[in-house]
Amino acid sequence: MDSLVAFFDILGTKDLVKRGEFSDFHSLDFANPVGLMALQYPQIRFAAFSDSVVASCKAEDTKDFLSALNLLYTNWFSDFIFVRGGLAFGEIRWVDQLNIDKHFRNARNFACARLYGSALVEAYELQEKSGPGMVCFVSEAASRVLQDAIPNAVLVGPTNVLVWPTAKEIAYFYKVFELLLRDASYPAEFRRHARATKAYLIRMEEGGLALPMEFSIIENARARSQGKQSRS
Repeated sequence: MDSLVAFFDILGTKDLVKRGEFSDFHSLDFANPVGLMALQYPQIRFAAFSDSVVASCKAEDTKDFLSALNLLYTNWFSDFIFVRGGLAFGEIRWVDQLNIDKHFRNARNFACARLYGSALVEAYELQEKSGPGMVCFVSEAASRVLQDAIPNAVLVGPTNVLVWPTAKEIAYFYKVFELLLRDASYPAEFRRHARATKAYLIRMEEGGLALPMEFSIIENARARSQGKQSRS
């Protein structure tokens, strides 16, 4: 059965490492939210390695997938972990060998995620080749699956882009990128990605495209907290 498959990669890792600016905190802030989403959504599969993350789910779990991606991107951006992704629909194989894997759990010096498939290759290539921006590029097939679940989930263009933020998050992150672009000290490549991301956010806002608030775990938690405070 075909799956939605996402591949994510931290932008600029190589340059950060060369400059001695990449740290354990980058790895922790990138991978730890993925672990939280794995606990929250056991029907979605995740793997994190180096500066990359893979996630996949069946089409019937698209709405949960969008909630998970919203939290991941919100956390990454809030921690200044800038990530570009690709999202495809098709074949992915997670190769499990339960009778053997149970023995590997005791091997703390061995980490393993066996996976392959045409959709994984396509997601990686979308991420790698679709252009600048701290966004998630989406294939045509994946776009149709997403739009069947939530009509406003895709910004259509030469290469489609995932609409992962809510309306409030679009407004907030637009201001963040506006401030970042005022700082001329950032490298040219970073500024190119920041300008592209800001342009995508503008197009989302102008097109009335946003993830409904109920898909944001953070906004829902904040609303519940405010509701409790107002009643007390």
